[in-house]
Amino acid sequence: MSKDETTVQEWRPRKPLYRSLNTKIGPTGGKNTSQCFVGELWDYRNCGFDILLDTYQCPTDATNIATLKDGSRSTTLINVVADVLGVNTSIGHVIMGNLLIKRGHTVTLPQIEVMVLKARSQSWERKCMSDLGYLNFFFIETGDRKNPVLICYVNSGRCWSASFYRLSDNYHWIPGYNLLVRVDKLWIIRNIGGR
Repeated sequence: MSKDETTVQEWRPRKPLYRSLNTKIGPTGGKNTSQCFVGELWDYRNCGFDILLDTYQCPTDATNIATLKDGSRSTTLINVVADVLGVNTSIGHVIMGNLLIKRGHTVTLPQIEVMVLKARSQSWERKCMSDLGYLNFFFIETGDRKNPVLICYVNSGRCWSASFYRLSDNYHWIPGYNLLVRVDKLWIIRNIGGR
């Protein structure tokens, strides 16, 4: 396949990432960003959500969210994102963020709230995300051309907390973390090559 050739194929992450679970969630209603991750379930919420994201989270259709794991290595978040996209990290965080949007891998905050409720009710071996203190990452669109996507996360201790990193942050990834990625059955991938 030439460097510029485009093909349609079923989505799968690059190894050693693997899909551990696929969760179907129903439509979610629109909601003010300031009303997401609040209430008695939530112990901490980064106020930067209200600064860096649009003030309103749009309604969404039913979709599938894949839970990705990498239990074999310690690396950085940017390397994990590159494995999701099948690209080289040298393309930079702006292009990577735009590819995440173009390929439909971003979610909304209300969709993650639904995933948290599902995780709380699921049996241990079928949980869509960790509720044992490990971070559960996901991608949120910002509307900012210089920083198109935030890598957000939720995790649970006594209660749940929610915060984020920028794609340009060199945050560490360890085995036990999860990555929640919205997936469509088919998508367009440009053959950019490996890292």
